[in-house]
Amino acid sequence: MPIPTAAHVLSPPNPVAPIPATPTPATPDPSRPRQPRSRPAYAEARDQRGGSMSVLVMLFSLALIVIAGLVVDGGQQVSATRRAESAAAGAARAAAAAHASDPAGRTTLALAAGRRHLDAVPGVDGTITVTGDRVVVRTSAEASTTFLVLLGQDRVTAEARAEVILTVR
Repeated sequence: MPIPTAAHVLSPPNPVAPIPATPTPATPDPSRPRQPRSRPAYAEARDQRGGSMSVLVMLFSLALIVIAGLVVDGGQQVSATRRAESAAAGAARAAAAAHASDPAGRTTLALAAGRRHLDAVPGVDGTITVTGDRVVVRTSAEASTTFLVLLGQDRVTAEARAEVILTVR
């Protein structure tokens, strides 16, 4: 086996042949009419698939809009419910505190304190009843919708109820 010399190590054993220059395309002859190109078979399949994908994308887009509508308008419903519950609980606490503070005019003070609290909460309506040892507050709140307007429902309504049992010490 021959020992490699520095010339063999530095130069590759099979030199690569140079790449021939590509010929420039011929310019079309303006006097000859241009031949129409035929479409390959895969182009027809692509057009048919593209049409069916358009319907699929449309259906998914519609489903996404419906889901977004449920999320947004459902959030409005939850927000209205929280406002109604918070107002009912606050009015019941205020009525109970006023009822306990004055033994003589308990019912009148309780109703007035509960009403003041309800009037201070915007967008919430309600009723307060004091019967015996109970204060019952019923409230309702409305919120406007964003997507349900398209179906004819422009508002959602939430209702809440809070009850306090009064004890005299």
